[in-house]
Amino acid sequence: MINELIALSAIGVAILFGAMSPGVSFLLVARTAMSSSRRVALSVAAGLGFGALIFAVIALAGLHTLLTLVPSLYTAPKSCRRMLSFMAGVENSSSSFKPRY
Repeated sequence: MINELIALSAIGVAILFGAMSPGVSFLLVARTAMSSSRRVALSVAAGLGFGALIFAVIALAGLHTLLTLVPSLYTAPKSCRRMLSFMAGVENSSSSFKPRY
């Protein structure tokens, strides 16, 4: 009983730290909100929320085993996420060299 409580507490602390740290998605929404209209920023936030919902549904449905047995099902979304993060980084770094006036 104590071992399970310790394990659950450790998982809870890890999730708490993960939720407290801003990630790429937060930076994307904040940047969009500052550079575009509110509607565009809300659309980006809704899209990110919908993506998180999709992953939560997959996890709750117990498809972890399927994703483990067929890694290509998870490789495609992971590759897309990496490419989008890379493109956002390139765009951020290239926009820092443009004149601001």
